[in-house]
Amino acid sequence: MGKMSRRDALSMFSKITVGATTASLLSGLLGYLIGSSSKKEVTKILTEKEYVTVTRPETMTRTMTITRPEIVTQTITQTFTTTCSGADVGSVLAEELGEELRDVDKDVIPEEIASELEQTWTSSTSLTAKAMYNLNRYYRMRLNDYTPPSTFPSTVRRPYCVDVNAYWTDNGYMIPSGYYNYLATYSRASLLYPFVGAYTKLPDLTPFPSGTEVYFCGFEHGGNTRTGIATFRLARTSNGVALYAVYGSRNWLFIDVTSRLLSDYTTALHYYYVKVNYWGAEFFIDNKLVAVGLDIPEAAQGVRATCPPYAIGVTDAPVIKRMHTLVEIGFPYPTSANIRPNPGSLTLPLRPFWFRWGEGEPNPPRALRLYQANSASLMAGASILSGSMTSHPVPVYGRTGKTFYFQANQAGTLLIEILTLSGNWRTYDSVSASANILLSYSIAGEAILARVTFTPSTYPATINEAECVLSQSCEKE
Repeated sequence: MGKMSRRDALSMFSKITVGATTASLLSGLLGYLIGSSSKKEVTKILTEKEYVTVTRPETMTRTMTITRPEIVTQTITQTFTTTCSGADVGSVLAEELGEELRDVDKDVIPEEIASELEQTWTSSTSLTAKAMYNLNRYYRMRLNDYTPPSTFPSTVRRPYCVDVNAYWTDNGYMIPSGYYNYLATYSRASLLYPFVGAYTKLPDLTPFPSGTEVYFCGFEHGGNTRTGIATFRLARTSNGVALYAVYGSRNWLFIDVTSRLLSDYTTALHYYYVKVNYWGAEFFIDNKLVAVGLDIPEAAQGVRATCPPYAIGVTDAPVIKRMHTLVEIGFPYPTSANIRPNPGSLTLPLRPFWFRWGEGEPNPPRALRLYQANSASLMAGASILSGSMTSHPVPVYGRTGKTFYFQANQAGTLLIEILTLSGNWRTYDSVSASANILLSYSIAGEAILARVTFTPSTYPATINEAECVLSQSCEKE
């Protein structure tokens, strides 16, 4: 099992519902705290068997037995094997583990944890997951209020910080009705080469006015700083509801991926994933690539390939690769001549538990199936009755390893092309492909996009294999 962050461990408490026993909560929490204070990391999922066992008799005494003494100090063992009150639990935790916890995570406030433990231990009947899982520890939330005051112009915007737990619950992320036009949430942590996954349904924006938007899975380098953004954006436009992959810095590039939006996106859970790399960003839906953004200052900004199967956009300014997670709901600003409340509350049905993020590799390897150009159909398995077949472009920018694998049941010629900064497709190489023999071809030079075109010598011809493997040398990692 890989490393588990403290946030992930605390996130597990969202599984605990009202009525859960204090023993169940403490066994998991203390197991995490004790294990991490000695090993500086948690390498196994929390279970009562592996960490601690807590018993709570009907009498006023509480007995705790440590079943993994090799990872705790003798002092803690002796303390918790004696009779103690609810207040004792909190004071002992703060005193014995406080400094060690700060060494593990500088954001930890042991006194707060101790206070919560004391309350939970004393009154288990009021236990809820939210008592331990405070979203304000991980996020900052801003609500923009434009209520018309009598003392200064109503066009003045007044964003202020609010309690994250009040607007983001297991029921979703909600902007309230009233004179509010956006509710934005950012992670307190800034993340280098980050990834974020959101497992959620999306709201139906059809009843809302044009300009309504929901940023539900992605990153931004602070609020509207124009130094970096990489996120999915669901928007109500004048033509209906659209989905975009947004990437850029000085000028944001809105890459239309509406055709990849699943038909049941408002009623079924789907997994949306964004990964920021040192050369750009990738956008996935249900583990299928739907968009790629590249930042190339010398290039003209724009979309180089459209969906299906995936879109590729190029932005003309560098994008910072350390960002904060972003969740935001926004309504269009009213005009100064017509100040009115927003059109009503809007909820993104995204649970905090299903919004997961962290730092990743700067250039993770990928294996991509080759699709027919601007088609959801794969090249592998396709038949060519006449002429040639060209693949959808593959984003190879920033990759050291760029290897195409191809095989057909007829011999022919495989043309390898690259896209230049001038926007032209140029022939990089032309190789002969033998019938029923796997061809491996690696592009040695650097390029932005690449594609292949196969012309068989005999018709009909069926393509058996067509894919590209992208990697990065260990030296650059």
